[in-house]
Amino acid sequence: MPLSQMKDFTFKHSDQQDALYSQYTAQQIKALFDSRGDELRTALNSLISTLNSKDGASNIGTNAIQDVDGSTIQAMLKSVRDKLKSKVKNSSGADYVNATLIDGLAGETVQSILVSLKLLVDNHKKSSDHDDRYFTKNQLQSITSGNSGADLIKATPLNPNSGDTVQKQLAWMLSQIAASAIGSIPDGSISEPKLNAVLANKINTSLSNVGSMSTLITKDKSSAVNAINEIKQEVTDHKADNVRHITSAERAAWNTSEKNAIEYAKGFGLGTAPPIINNCNLSTNGETGFYNCSGTTLNMPPGVTSGGTLIHIAKSTRPTQIFQSYTNNLTFTRTYTPSGWTDWVQLATTKQDEWVNAVLQNGWTNFSSYTTGYSLDQFGIVRLRGYITGGTKDAGILLFTLPAAFRPKQGFYAIVNSGSNTFATLFISTTGTVSLQGASTGTYLSLSNISFSTE
Repeated sequence: MPLSQMKDFTFKHSDQQDALYSQYTAQQIKALFDSRGDELRTALNSLISTLNSKDGASNIGTNAIQDVDGSTIQAMLKSVRDKLKSKVKNSSGADYVNATLIDGLAGETVQSILVSLKLLVDNHKKSSDHDDRYFTKNQLQSITSGNSGADLIKATPLNPNSGDTVQKQLAWMLSQIAASAIGSIPDGSISEPKLNAVLANKINTSLSNVGSMSTLITKDKSSAVNAINEIKQEVTDHKADNVRHITSAERAAWNTSEKNAIEYAKGFGLGTAPPIINNCNLSTNGETGFYNCSGTTLNMPPGVTSGGTLIHIAKSTRPTQIFQSYTNNLTFTRTYTPSGWTDWVQLATTKQDEWVNAVLQNGWTNFSSYTTGYSLDQFGIVRLRGYITGGTKDAGILLFTLPAAFRPKQGFYAIVNSGSNTFATLFISTTGTVSLQGASTGTYLSLSNISFSTE
């Protein structure tokens, strides 16, 4: 079955009113912003689980292949297996296995060569095809001395004097038996009881070395031969079992399919380093994939200059993109509409702002336990806090200086509480200086309500 696609996000930024805080609490806003990432993670995990499942190959489509049925990798593998296992004439598995040409035999496949070989054997059975390489029936049945069938059968000599045919070796063995009767038997004669006694002793010795037949693990314990044949048959059946033992052709086909699937996935950044793209505006009909962006990649989120990672999520002609910057760990998202790609929107995180204590100058110190400091949030907003007292109150006096990353794009004035229903004016410049404008008669200066953007 095809892989399921991720539906639209439950929480749509574009559908929300500008002042979310008037409709939701801060915790609700955080949860709504987090929900998009959670939904995306769930969809990605579902995709990975589907591909990793035992039916993963059934979800991967592929191009048509001649003589192979099916439109998925799983279906094609089954088609290849069924064709290789087929025993139907002109459609057997052997018809799909090529073989090296054999001199004297016709055909280029295993099936055609076997047919040619059978024809050759059938023709060779005719008596007119025999020559002096073969013995006739009359020759083998002859019992004439010097020309018996046993004289025609060669044998490895048992002794230098035993001869090299069956007939000669039988004659030699007979002479050895006759000679042994003189010295090995007390009365110099051979009788059936004496030979039976010797034979029985040999048999009993051999059986004691073999062991009890009842201890055999085979079903048939009546004889060693039957037990061996039973084991041989089990081995033969096991070797012929194509379910547990795949053929070389099946293994090659599976390996090729696996390699093709892996290379296809790698093309979209799965299982390897994602490819680098030169423009984030990918095709709206493109596949879901992971991509790397360099510092020169076009249409990245505003303010990103060192590149990042792009996730392109396909959805008919309305794809979604998620961008993670390299240096400042910011996340952005956007979608495609009939009017084109929407603007990148930065996603909020739950990371707390870090406060930096200000270095006060010209005699100014922290008032009571209210430590003076400043922070910069993920959206570029700087906030001041604390109360200061005791310093020089002349107009233009410097209170402290903000670092480069905490400075406004334009200087501005801020009216602050100076205690006892009095107020004072501060000026925060683009160089980061925070100075008093006009003499102050108050006890302290409150900085806690001052905030501004660095962008």
